[in-house]
Amino acid sequence: MEHNDEPPKCAHNLPARLYTTYKEPHVGREFYRCPKTIGDQQCKFFAWVDGGKESPETHTTALPSTPVSTARPSNQRHSDPLSTPTPVKRNGSDIDNDCKYKRTRTSIFRSPVSSSPPYTSKENADSNWGGWGSGWPPPSTPPKTNNIPSNISTSPWATYISGGAQGNMSVGPSSSQETLKDESVQPTLTPELISDMIRRLQAAPEYIQKLDRKRNAAEKSRDAKNSKMISLQEQVNSLENEVQKLKAREKQLEEVIAAYEADV
Repeated sequence: MEHNDEPPKCAHNLPARLYTTYKEPHVGREFYRCPKTIGDQQCKFFAWVDGGKESPETHTTALPSTPVSTARPSNQRHSDPLSTPTPVKRNGSDIDNDCKYKRTRTSIFRSPVSSSPPYTSKENADSNWGGWGSGWPPPSTPPKTNNIPSNISTSPWATYISGGAQGNMSVGPSSSQETLKDESVQPTLTPELISDMIRRLQAAPEYIQKLDRKRNAAEKSRDAKNSKMISLQEQVNSLENEVQKLKAREKQLEEVIAAYEADV
């Protein structure tokens, strides 16, 4: 809403500030207030733009407004003082009732003291576990503790035996130990074994000669490849020289043609 009239002046002789309220029953209604804040000694000036007769107290308590400007006056922020909640007094009967309720609720979760003897049969144990509703069987018997004699701890194999007992397994000798044990035993030299060893030694020179022939053939093949590569590189160099010569000849012919055209 636009107003061409100048705003009225408050008790400080300052132009009043325009605000708009958005609460019933004065939605959209505008009013004037002192532009100063409470810390600046705001006066009690209040006036409706349309000339209403409500007092500032009535408007402040019944119609908290939203200011048009971005800064909200401090008198509207603190128009309704915060009320301090009064503590609620409780009588003794209420406290007793609460205590009774708590005692009753606690007693629900207390298990009754049973004087029955421990389970003596498997059926009773199963029925007890079934009452829990979990469906899981009772825990199995814990693993037996290791009963190792004290004299074993003094031997160098005490740690090994203890580790095997803790794993609840019987650990036998490993394959590597068996191999070392077998190799430590020297075989008996029989005539057949001696003849077999001699036969293998006799075949060794022929095998060495075969390896030498393969090595010589590989070296010859390598030398042939190297010589072939050298020959190809020489051919490439020769062709590059021919290209350079042809380019020089072409340049000479271009100069001759240019001189001939100049004479003509």
